Amino acid sequence: MRALTPTWRANSLSPYWTNEFDQLFDSFFDHSKHEKTFGVACDIEESEKFILFNFDLPGLNEADINIEIKDSVLHVRGVRSDEASDQSVRKYKGRRFGQFSQSFSLPKTVDQDKIEADYTNGVLKILLPKTEAAKPKRIEVSSNKGGFLSGLLSKSKEA
Repeated sequence: MRALTPTWRANSLSPYWTNEFDQLFDSFFDHSKHEKTFGVACDIEESEKFILFNFDLPGLNEADINIEIKDSVLHVRGVRSDEASDQSVRKYKGRRFGQFSQSFSLPKTVDQDKIEADYTNGVLKILLPKTEAAKPKRIEVSSNKGGFLSGLLSKSKEA
């Protein structure tokens, strides 16, 4: 699981701190007319056979989401548009709008040709199957049953 490391933009400390600083400065300045970025919630599950990403993306259409892999990095990007009316004044803004982007370095064990994505009920699921070579193989332990290792060990004792 260590290989699944989120890669943050070079100009940010982390999505958490970026969002905290945005909220702090939003209270001083009106940025309602400017496009912003926001972080999305993501869970990652891993088994012997696959890695599964779950992103909470309510209020988006499939066309608003872009998923790509480049140089073994999974990039998930999208845009959530503000639906505020020009005829009213927003008194409270609790939802995030604008662009989001998250990137993850993928391990070599992922079969990049078999990746699937599904977006249902505001949840984006990205399934990354692992290659056959990546699945664990059980090695039987034996003593003095012959084979290459026994032959190699007996030759080293003769020398």
